[in-house]
Amino acid sequence: MATLGVVAGSIGIASATTHSIHKLIQTIDAIKSAPTEIANLKDELLATEQVLLSLEDANRSSQLELLPSNSRQTLQRTNILCKDACDKFKDKLEGWTKRSDDGVSMHWRDRIGFGILRQRSVKSLCEQLERYKSNVNSAVAITTMTSTLALRSTTNAIQKDFQAWENEISRQIVEIEQQNAVVQMDLDDPTEVSLSDDQEHTLLIDQLNYQRATLEASQELMKDLLAQASQVRRGQRITGVEISEDGKAFVGKSGFENSEGDFYQEIHDVKATTGGKGIVGAVKGLDINEFFKDSEYSPKDRRSERPLN
Repeated sequence: MATLGVVAGSIGIASATTHSIHKLIQTIDAIKSAPTEIANLKDELLATEQVLLSLEDANRSSQLELLPSNSRQTLQRTNILCKDACDKFKDKLEGWTKRSDDGVSMHWRDRIGFGILRQRSVKSLCEQLERYKSNVNSAVAITTMTSTLALRSTTNAIQKDFQAWENEISRQIVEIEQQNAVVQMDLDDPTEVSLSDDQEHTLLIDQLNYQRATLEASQELMKDLLAQASQVRRGQRITGVEISEDGKAFVGKSGFENSEGDFYQEIHDVKATTGGKGIVGAVKGLDINEFFKDSEYSPKDRRSERPLN
């Protein structure tokens, strides 16, 4: 297994993963009249390549820095698992098709030799790639929405977008648990040993172990993303408020009810000149109209709201 390393806080292994995927695609392209399972694997690899482009774009724009460090490390761990699984499968695939080097079609012995365990190894890798794509898509979506909120105030539409992703991530967590149970059953199945020779069995076990490790990392990542999305949706960040002379300002959240759990709030750089008055924080029972009665408060007072990172 490659050593985990974060290069300048970025997902530095993504380019290496892309390279491994590309090499596996080249190996598949060299197989003429490949079995359907191999052709389907190529489609999955091409789709994963496209998803990796979005990850690299998010990395270049520093968007991924909006993820907590533990989430970045977990995402990187799934990168490494994907790379290693593709590398191992490529080496085995070249061995499976060693007779098919005439550039015309797959040798009949290689085609016959593509048995149940090999098909299951392909299926396991396809499922791992599918899960990896979901990880990247979810992480990029959350960081994209978070970076958008950093530039403007929260709206109901944006909150609904976050809620939709929370629902989607919750669904994925359940799906991961179900998939993990199936993979564990396959790993515990004693009949696998008698179905093929040791090399074929070893490959299947390796792919299933990669898949299980990916599912475990995915579950960890999804739970972190769910917590972040919920925090951003319910949180508030305010900075740069000036209260003019004899003016008033309310900086925070009124009518606060702790019905959804903790409410996160960051307030920075609140200034008041002589005679200026303000209420800062989350309050309940405040009569806003009464507070601003006979006030010189003006919309010109500077205020910006942003979600918690």
